[in-house]
Amino acid sequence: MESMKKATLIFILIVLLALTVACSGKTNTGNPATPGSETAAMSGFENPPSSGSEGAHVPMPEWALVIETPDGEKGFSSADAAALTPVMIEATTTNKVGVSNTSTYRGVRLADILQAVGVSDLSGVTVVASDDFSADYDKKLTLADDTVLAWEKDGKAIDTNPPLQMAPKQGAGNQFVKFPSKIIVNP
Repeated sequence: MESMKKATLIFILIVLLALTVACSGKTNTGNPATPGSETAAMSGFENPPSSGSEGAHVPMPEWALVIETPDGEKGFSSADAAALTPVMIEATTTNKVGVSNTSTYRGVRLADILQAVGVSDLSGVTVVASDDFSADYDKKLTLADDTVLAWEKDGKAIDTNPPLQMAPKQGAGNQFVKFPSKIIVNP
């Protein structure tokens, strides 16, 4: 009886070893629908960023936000942003305890967005996130060439809903608003 138990145990171990070897030989097809693949977590992206290759960028995901102007609300979406020239900026933020972090952002200039919806006169904006967090930008920060509505950070998709983050290079850490959903133009 003892030898039967040993044989069964050895058989189970061999089967487990064979399964482990067989599973480790699977390759990632790159198909976002493949469960367990790295790209499956990047919801909505057909072409994930390639690691380390120059010039490779995350495709712009679909999104929409509201621009509230003195003349009323206007929609602005990824389709509208596609008509603008994307830019890249490098910005450093410092948290409450003094730790700095430098990241590269890719998106479109806030000034270009406002121009596209017909805003020409303002004193600044308030950026409102989907969780109702908000941050004020003065006119100088709003119109700066390095204030960007980004969909890519450090070569990877921004993984929020909406998949966006404000990146004002000259702004404070709390002005890097994640998942912005509305921009209120202050007259």
